[in-house]
Amino acid sequence: MSETGFTGFDLRHNLDAVDGAHGIYSTDYYTESAVKLISDHNIERPLFVYMSYQSVHSANSPYELQAPKQLVDKFSYIKDENRRIFAATLYSMDLSIGRIVNELHNKNILNNTIILFMSDNGGAISGFMENSGSNYPLRGTKGSLWEGSTTNCDLTEDMCLFNIRSDPCEYYNVAKDYPQIVDKLWQKILIHNKTAVPPLNLPIDPKANPIYHNNWWSIWVQD
Repeated sequence: MSETGFTGFDLRHNLDAVDGAHGIYSTDYYTESAVKLISDHNIERPLFVYMSYQSVHSANSPYELQAPKQLVDKFSYIKDENRRIFAATLYSMDLSIGRIVNELHNKNILNNTIILFMSDNGGAISGFMENSGSNYPLRGTKGSLWEGSTTNCDLTEDMCLFNIRSDPCEYYNVAKDYPQIVDKLWQKILIHNKTAVPPLNLPIDPKANPIYHNNWWSIWVQD
């Protein structure tokens, strides 16, 4: 990871630095961890898994786009090299999500699981953090006000909260009919907000440079 000229490692398991994963593609590493977590889970208890893949986001210079060679070779028919690598990163993520879904099925909890895909923006087709993605047929790129930046695919698999026949456009307002649940959730948000750190643009602290912390991004200020 690089920030303002500082370069260091940032992979951690909870608070512990992971020092034995060099050379392992991060998509595969995260997926292995998720599959094991699901496999070892006691299905009598609820489970929340948040998968934040680095794919298909671009990486740091000089290797902004990265994917295993055997996957890149599958797309040899794509002439543009960057598009070829991008396709491989997306394909790798598809395979990994498939593995997670299969493990949920094997654990017999898939039918009691909500799967939600989220993204902060459309593809970065140009400019900073370009990843050779495509937002076609929408206009714009990451950071713009066009739909290519603000619109994402709605890929959700869950138990329906509405009747697809009588209310296909979801005019039924669940929140209005269950205000006590909305209030309960709102109170939880207020509790979390009390612990939030105010957004600040502080000057770069040279003491944060990973070279002073065994090349790891780490806490450098002790209260």
